[in-house]
Amino acid sequence: MNLQKDKETKKTKANGEWDAEVKAYLEKHDITITTTGDGVCKRPIMRFAELKVPEELQKAFCNFEEPSPIQACTWPYALAGLDVVGIAETGR
Repeated sequence: MNLQKDKETKKTKANGEWDAEVKAYLEKHDITITTTGDGVCKRPIMRFAELKVPEELQKAFCNFEEPSPIQACTWPYALAGLDVVGIAETGR
């Protein structure tokens, strides 16, 4: 299985503002995203349908409604080949 790095930047924070859907998601889950380097914030992957992985991996998600908040926010960076540090509460 070969995962390709996601080099797309179309789903990013534009002009310092998120769209309403992303703002509501981040507020609902009390999430803050901080980046280094170019400072580009990538849009969270809030639905499995948005996740660009091979179909055989998509099957692994069939019993889940949506990615967890930490997955949603870190996958875009990991799939772009960037290092990620995520801190999240567990047991909720």
